[in-house]
Amino acid sequence: MPSRRSAEEKPVRLTRQGNGRVCIVQGYAEAIQVLANDTEVERTTAAGARHGQAFTGLPRWLAQAMSRQRCEALRPGLERLASDLAAAVMARGKADLVEEFTIPFTFSGLCAAIGAPASQHPALYAWRQDAHRTVQQVEDPDGSHWQSLPPLAAPLVTTEATGQGLGQILAAEVQAGRLALDQAVMSLGLLLLDSAHSSITRLISDTLLLLLIDPGKRAVLIAEPGKVPAALEEMLRYSPPSWHAGVRRTRCPFRLGEVDVPAGTTLDVVIGAANRDPRHFRDPGRIDFDRDEAQHLAFGYGSSYCSGARLARTQADIAIRTMLPYLDQLTLAIPAEQIEWSTRRPGYSTMLDMLPVTCRG
Repeated sequence: MPSRRSAEEKPVRLTRQGNGRVCIVQGYAEAIQVLANDTEVERTTAAGARHGQAFTGLPRWLAQAMSRQRCEALRPGLERLASDLAAAVMARGKADLVEEFTIPFTFSGLCAAIGAPASQHPALYAWRQDAHRTVQQVEDPDGSHWQSLPPLAAPLVTTEATGQGLGQILAAEVQAGRLALDQAVMSLGLLLLDSAHSSITRLISDTLLLLLIDPGKRAVLIAEPGKVPAALEEMLRYSPPSWHAGVRRTRCPFRLGEVDVPAGTTLDVVIGAANRDPRHFRDPGRIDFDRDEAQHLAFGYGSSYCSGARLARTQADIAIRTMLPYLDQLTLAIPAEQIEWSTRRPGYSTMLDMLPVTCRG
């Protein structure tokens, strides 16, 4: 598993980059102080300016589409999909679990949350992959790539759309005159491009890798599948999908921990370091499925808490529980030291390049 250092002795550190000040926040309490502060701190992203209401309204709409009730309603279909993918892996006798199990499972779950029929998943996935081939394609809302989205997404946000997914929620917003159709289409596109899919993919892949290389932890979960949720929370703490929170800037001077931070300072909240702050986590560099300390910050905190966290937990729980009965029959097809994390896959944050396995049975 990748190992990165925890919070330094100074959990808050002011430095300079170019002509501006940067405050690096690595302490757990200090990270919460920033993430929960909507008065003295503002999020800085060009996406809101570029994509307007589609960007600013998305968290609220996602919270509705990925409610507890909705995620539980998706569970039976996701369980069938995970079982089919796992059976196909075992039937072939060898596979890349990232490419052949985790990615198709997580993306189909995202499409189910949108309300897209299975027949449309391949086209939506192809659009997502192509979108990330250049930064300009993602950043320009008037570019040719965004213009190719309406034929795919518009049917999902019309009044004829059925179900309770994000598409149907957006359709109701359009019908009520609170959202333009093109903004509804863009909202779906932003979700398809969002890091949420990458986050779920990394969580599942990292957990499968750990269970393949650690027989003790694998035996614990096989014997007690009820511990899977706790194991996933520990994996989120130890190896969060994103090491850094979104960039923020101070609106006014304020005190962060023991440091006076000037107005206009860029804040870099290092979630990965905060999750390994020894002031809050015992032996933070060790993966402990029985850990009972303070909540990790992998999904953010306060108003910045990830709207897709419930779907991520639901999908990861299903994926790991589905694969558990097969893990004793699988072995890595390459030495563990050759496993690498990178950003080589279009549209993904740092994650496993591959997880090749062979079946011993």
